[in-house]
Amino acid sequence: MKSANDQLAHHMGSESVTREPISRCVYTEGVKELIEIGKCYWLVSDILIYQLEHRFKQEEFQHWRLERKDEVNFMLTCDDGNERIILEREYMSDFPFDEVDLYYENNVLYLPSER
Repeated sequence: MKSANDQLAHHMGSESVTREPISRCVYTEGVKELIEIGKCYWLVSDILIYQLEHRFKQEEFQHWRLERKDEVNFMLTCDDGNERIILEREYMSDFPFDEVDLYYENNVLYLPSER
């Protein structure tokens, strides 16, 4: 299984962040590299736009996971870090990895290795 987290594990912390214009949230250098190599701005944009909804605003910590179900179908899941599911959504994509985990905390989206 190809994990984006394994390929991007060299990211430890972030010296700069990128601000997403609609949600005004930010993401780290590791997430920026994920967008570039995975061609998945759609994923990051969706996660950050969800932050405008009340059900996400009240969560201090969010664990986001995109996981391949078959050749082109993926499931995006968000939980509160204690395995309480907040969202599940299906996508069709040519995303090159089988899975990726992202964390959202303090208005920042980052890779697990950047925590």
